[in-house]
Amino acid sequence: DRWPLDAQDVVVGLDAEWTTGPSATASVALVQLALLNGTVHIIDMLAATPVLKEQLRDFLADPEKIKVGFALDGDCRRLGCDVKGCVDLQEVCKDVLRLRGLRGHLPGLGQMAEAVLGLSVPKSKELQHCDWEQRPLEDEKLEYAALDAALAVQAYQHLILSVAMPPKHMIAVVRSSGKAGREAPGQGQPDFDPT
Repeated sequence: DRWPLDAQDVVVGLDAEWTTGPSATASVALVQLALLNGTVHIIDMLAATPVLKEQLRDFLADPEKIKVGFALDGDCRRLGCDVKGCVDLQEVCKDVLRLRGLRGHLPGLGQMAEAVLGLSVPKSKELQHCDWEQRPLEDEKLEYAALDAALAVQAYQHLILSVAMPPKHMIAVVRSSGKAGREAPGQGQPDFDPT
């Protein structure tokens, strides 16, 4: 139960999984943290110690650590703590890249992966809505969970290097209420490290 990140990990892909439906608890079951080197740390929040949970809260509240994700509002609301220094790539895709989803909706993760990284990413609705509280977690669930965070950090790196993103779109500060606002201000298969 050691904290998986080092001081030099200043840009980290962030995603969370939770179970929906009548039998679900309100808690986050998994938190995924993806590094630029391709490693993804998966924190089992149902088994995490109070010390590890406190370290995660400290990391999420640190505005100097850039947390990159896709449609982060829901994740941040579910995490139930102050999250600062976020880049929501769904907003970047909509506002900077001018991507639109079906029928004018917000762009999806698969659309972003294809447009930014040139990757076709099939997303299983069955896994998206599965019981994330059931243990043990199968490899298929761990791979699915790691994918969003890994894609987010890879897309962020690609966008920073190849697309001049205007500074106002760089950081979306997500307040403890979960409401995102913007504030000006930081391939391959991921390796899995179920922490």
